[in-house]
Amino acid sequence: MNLEQLVSELKQKKLKVTPARKAILAAMLKLDKPVSAEEIGEDLAYKDRSIDKAIVKKVQFHEPKTRYELDLNNHHHHLVCVNCNKIQETDLANFEDQ
Repeated sequence: MNLEQLVSELKQKKLKVTPARKAILAAMLKLDKPVSAEEIGEDLAYKDRSIDKAIVKKVQFHEPKTRYELDLNNHHHHLVCVNCNKIQETDLANFEDQ
């Protein structure tokens, strides 16, 4: 997905395409992982709180800060390294219950 497609999603959801929204989405695309507000610029993330209801969702990883990721309607899970806290997306659809 690219920025133009995300802007189109905003328009379909009847949300204004503001410079702040575009900047948040561009930063999230560039980072390509669940990010904290600090990682995309705290003041930028909080300028427009309604964006998380449109195409950005909040995710929690048992840590004090909230992270955000693009909600691209692809069900996935996250693995979090207990040593370095690196977050990796994973698709567990192919795993069987044991």
